[in-house]
Amino acid sequence: MRELGYTRFAPTFLLIVCYFCLFAVTSNPIRVCFKDALFKKASKIVLFWFIFYYIFIFLFLNSSYSNLTFVTHLIKTRLVISTILLPIPIYYFSAYRSSKLFIEVFIKLSILISILFLLNVFTGVELIFPDKSSRGYIDTDRIMLGAFGILEFGLYLLIALLMIPKSLLAVNKKKVYLIACLGIYLIYIFSLTRRYFVYVIFAAAIGHFTVNYVYRNRIITNYKSKFIAILFVLFFALSVVKPSYVEGVFVGLSGIFNLEDSYGTTSARLSLTAHSPTINLFLDNIFFGTGYINEWYSSAEEAYSGFDLEGADYVFLSSAAMFGVIGLLLFVPFYFFLYRLIFTTMKYIRNHLKVILTQPQVFAHPVIVFFTISLFLLRHLFTYPDWFAFIGPSAYQKYYIAIGLMFGSAARIRLLITNYTK
Repeated sequence: MRELGYTRFAPTFLLIVCYFCLFAVTSNPIRVCFKDALFKKASKIVLFWFIFYYIFIFLFLNSSYSNLTFVTHLIKTRLVISTILLPIPIYYFSAYRSSKLFIEVFIKLSILISILFLLNVFTGVELIFPDKSSRGYIDTDRIMLGAFGILEFGLYLLIALLMIPKSLLAVNKKKVYLIACLGIYLIYIFSLTRRYFVYVIFAAAIGHFTVNYVYRNRIITNYKSKFIAILFVLFFALSVVKPSYVEGVFVGLSGIFNLEDSYGTTSARLSLTAHSPTINLFLDNIFFGTGYINEWYSSAEEAYSGFDLEGADYVFLSSAAMFGVIGLLLFVPFYFFLYRLIFTTMKYIRNHLKVILTQPQVFAHPVIVFFTISLFLLRHLFTYPDWFAFIGPSAYQKYYIAIGLMFGSAARIRLLITNYTK
């Protein structure tokens, strides 16, 4: 829907569908979901922050930079509302219905989208419409699929699949899953986006340590060679078909480490002081933030404030300027419960590894979902420009989808282990 241009309507439509399905299968889903103490606490923090800070302080009290009415401000919260309410239905279906359904649908859509994307690249058949433009740092037009959304999870699913024990997933299914994830990886290669090259490196390193810990060093010992071999084959094929792209990848990678780069580059985005308009707004509104500025949420053509703001590329800086130190501190406890879940569940899986490995057909999908989303959110922890993407101005729906999937898959694992150890 977002790829076809229905950007404003898609999140609200998604929320309505999710809640319709949720109440169709259970009478009191909210009570069922909030039996999970960590999920309940994390949800309460988000709701408190939204009602107390976002509504009353950010929108209502801080109005110096906006000439919009409070009613207009409230209408514009529809994206935030439809986003922060997403985890509840996703949690329920992951915990009490089927993680397998999510994986199967995700894999099939990934294959479909990858095929349509590659058809566009190599044959010009336009069933989807990627953007083709140059960003200046390389002499090659980047081919970018708009609204990646949760397709990004494919990168972390790829790493999780390469690392988990062979016995946890049927060989035939694993091959199909890997093919789907490699298709997503190709989409990112063609986008020539440097941050995603870095993300792959971070996620692979994090995955190595976490999976070794959880599986007590029982992971596939040659996963590194497999990973390198896959990348080599992809780059070799790409060098034959699109040699300019291989050159562009290396130019982009070299730009990451070039500290002399000017404003707008990856190195600049990795700096806490890169974007002076945002820094100035933060310093002028250090405690409670600027309040609502339409430019945080609008394209350059729609913006009217003249601050030259960039919320999407400078998530940390823009969040700090919008909400101020107080607003960010109020949201920080959410991260405590989020990462507490990751580490306690990893320890729980490690302590019940024998049960999991003896029932692979039962545990495979929730474990794969949990590791995939955990890698995504742990990478988020180590790449600070994305901090506070949960509440920032960029399209952060995928973060709340990730929350629902991770909390739900963790709950599913605990329910299954409880049933098999009675």
